[in-house]
Amino acid sequence: DRGAVEKGLERGLRLYRARGYSLARIEATRFDTTGRLSITVNEGIISKIIVEGGVRTQDYIVLREFPLEPGDVFEIDKARRGITNISSTKLFEYVYLEVAYDGGKPVLTIRLKERPSQLMRFGLRADNERNLQGSIDIRDENFRGSGMELGLNVIGGSRNKEAVLEYRASRLFDTYLTFNVGVLASSYDTYVY
Repeated sequence: DRGAVEKGLERGLRLYRARGYSLARIEATRFDTTGRLSITVNEGIISKIIVEGGVRTQDYIVLREFPLEPGDVFEIDKARRGITNISSTKLFEYVYLEVAYDGGKPVLTIRLKERPSQLMRFGLRADNERNLQGSIDIRDENFRGSGMELGLNVIGGSRNKEAVLEYRASRLFDTYLTFNVGVLASSYDTYVY
């Protein structure tokens, strides 16, 4: 009965999808001469992952945050977690995932738009002990597209001066180690009571 076979196939696909394999699909079905049904299922094995929209950020910075690789079976929960991980780097205004098929195999495209990473901030402060003080913070939060940060912060007035040069990474290469190096120069004139 054709209707029973179709319902059985739909139930099988629902089981795949319930387990997170949302790209699974039935490619072919056929009955042999003995009446046995053969089903060919494409589980959604990823053939390629492409990163588009990153002008400065190197692709490996994006792909290290994405838990799926070519050759893996696509799982929607891992894909969601990957998009969240990429967004959490705070290097991008938006990130989303597109799925297309090339030769019947899924190709994932991670589309993103980078935030401006080269910043300059100014500040002023006035009080009765230090008088007027100014500050300038110049930094690149995505230095050379590596996801690392390089910054210079200069603060000062007539009685105090401070300059801090720092270089830091929230993730060192593919590890979860962080890295921070800084150089500080300061002069502070204090009243003695």
